[in-house]
Amino acid sequence: MSAPKGNKYALGNDGGAPTKLTEEMMERIRTYLARHAGDTIDRINFTKDGRVDVPVPVPPSINGLSVDIGITRETLYQWAKINQEISDTLRKITAKYEEILKENGLSDRYNAGFAKFLLSCDHNKREKTDVTSDGKPLPTPILNGQANVYGDNSDKKNPETQEKD
Repeated sequence: MSAPKGNKYALGNDGGAPTKLTEEMMERIRTYLARHAGDTIDRINFTKDGRVDVPVPVPPSINGLSVDIGITRETLYQWAKINQEISDTLRKITAKYEEILKENGLSDRYNAGFAKFLLSCDHNKREKTDVTSDGKPLPTPILNGQANVYGDNSDKKNPETQEKD
């Protein structure tokens, strides 16, 4: 519902809340990767000499950026549609996240199974098996020496569709 005619407070308002995409917000988005490049958490390893804390890198994420700047992921995605710089930043965050998961999953700094799980969920990396023999369809299965048991060229009738006498 629009504002009544003559409402001076509605002048110049196209509807909706004013955008939070300010120059200050853009600066925070631009510097997110640099600000969080060295973030780590301590992983506890137990050796025969005792407990050892091993710093493990925390990957940057789109969720992390949205929490950092105080908006939702959906808003970030909407801004990325209209702002190429934000779109590029989101791609860089995703690429860095994937790189850190792969490196640390392979080096055993992250649990490999969990790294694999995150890659499959967040980055659409899945184990795939080619069941079409090099991209070609599999041949029709041969049943009882015939490729088309109940087809038009067969003398046999499908017992399920046969009429009872």
